[in-house]
Amino acid sequence: MAGDESCVRSVHVEAKELSNRLFRNAVGALELYTVYVGEQLGLYRALAEVGPATSSQLAARTGTTERYVREWLEHHATAGLVDVDDVTAEPLERRYFLPPDHVAVLADPDHPLYQGYKGVEIVRAARPLPDVVTAFRTGSAPPPLPWEPEGRAEVNRAMFLNYLGTTWLPAIPDINSRLRAAPPARVADIACGTGWSSIAMANAYPMITVDGFDLDPDVVAAATQNSANEGVADRVAFRVADASTVSGEYDLVTIIEALHDMSCPVEALDAARSMLRSGGCVIVVDDVPRIS
Repeated sequence: MAGDESCVRSVHVEAKELSNRLFRNAVGALELYTVYVGEQLGLYRALAEVGPATSSQLAARTGTTERYVREWLEHHATAGLVDVDDVTAEPLERRYFLPPDHVAVLADPDHPLYQGYKGVEIVRAARPLPDVVTAFRTGSAPPPLPWEPEGRAEVNRAMFLNYLGTTWLPAIPDINSRLRAAPPARVADIACGTGWSSIAMANAYPMITVDGFDLDPDVVAAATQNSANEGVADRVAFRVADASTVSGEYDLVTIIEALHDMSCPVEALDAARSMLRSGGCVIVVDDVPRIS
C-alpha cells in the first residue's frame, strides 16, 4: 500500500514538472513573438541607433502606432528586454532604452551573438502547421515554406562573416595555404543558402572564385543579390542545382550546415568528392558552434 502511494506521488510530481515545462515553453514562444514584432518593425534598431525614446518618439521613428508601441515597450520592460529611465514617470513620459549588452543580441545582425532572427524563425515555423497536420492524415507533403512576408531568417550569417574565413578555415593550414596561393583556387559551396558562407570565403581570400549551389530558386536569387551588395559578384556566382548532381573541378568543396537537411546525403557526399581536383578537400560542417 505504501509503495502504491509512493508511485502515485511520483507520477504526480512528474506530471507537474511536465505541466510546468510546457507552460515555460509557451511563455518563451510568446516572448519570441514579441521579438518578431520588434525585429520586423525595426524597433530595436531605432532604439540602438538613435537612443532612448518615449513610446511616441519610437513610434514616430518607425512609422508605427504609439498605443501599440507603448504596449510593446511595457511588455519588454517587464520582461527585462529593455530598460526604463524612470519607472515612476507617466506612461507617455517614460523613456525606454536598450541596455548596452542587449544591443548585440537584439539590434545588430552583424554580431555573432545576434538572436533577433529567432522571432522570425518561430513565426515561419508556425505558418505551415495546419498543412503538416493534414499531411499526417493524408500522407501528402506540406507545401514549402513561403519566402514572404518576413523573408527567411539568415541564422548563420553573422557566424560565417565573422569566423568562417578568419578563424575556421585558417585553422586548417593546408587549406588556408591553398586558398591564398596561385593559381587562384576554385571553391564549390554546396547548399549555400542565401550565400553568406560563399561571400565570407570570398571576402577572406581575395584570389579565389566561389560557385554556390542550392536547390531553392528563391534562395539563389537572394544569394546573388547579397553577393552584388557585398561587392564580390565578380568572383562569386550562384545557380540552382541538386547537391547530388553538381559537377565541376574544385580545390575545395564545402557543405556547411546543410548535410543534415538533405534527403540524399550519401549521394551529395559522393558528388562532392567527385568534384575534387588532385589534392583537393571536402569540408563538411554541421551544427555550427555558438558563442559561449
